[in-house]
Amino acid sequence: MQEPLLRLNGVNENLQIRIQTKLHGADVPQLVQQAMHTLFPEFPIPPHQPNPSLGNASDAVWEAVMYHSSTF
Repeated sequence: MQEPLLRLNGVNENLQIRIQTKLHGADVPQLVQQAMHTLFPEFPIPPHQPNPSLGNASDAVWEAVMYHSSTF
């Protein structure tokens, strides 16, 4: 007897997505924020991050675990 084909589509399967980006050196937080929101509109952005300047480079990690997305 042949079993029916199991199809996984992500709906009601408790999938989680882990997203992480690192700001390093001359990365401008506002540009990274715009790019992250373009790809992942639900990504939570940390509070104010200062712009890099000479002698004061960016050095931060933004990460989030998202459990639900409107694309599923």
